[in-house]
Amino acid sequence: MTVLTVDDLARDLKVRNEDLLRELVTMGYEVDSPESPLETDDPAALRAQLVTVLPQR
Repeated sequence: MTVLTVDDLARDLKVRNEDLLRELVTMGYEVDSPESPLETDDPAALRAQLVTVLPQR
């Protein structure tokens, strides 16, 4: 299990925190701020999925 913050993931993906938060909530993750921890078994798969739906900065 890998734990990231929403802010770290947003920085990695080069997207806005607000856009990432909205998409993660849509995907069923319980996050409410950029400092929220995000637990995932496969961070690479999560990143790949998010890249296809999030607007780049």
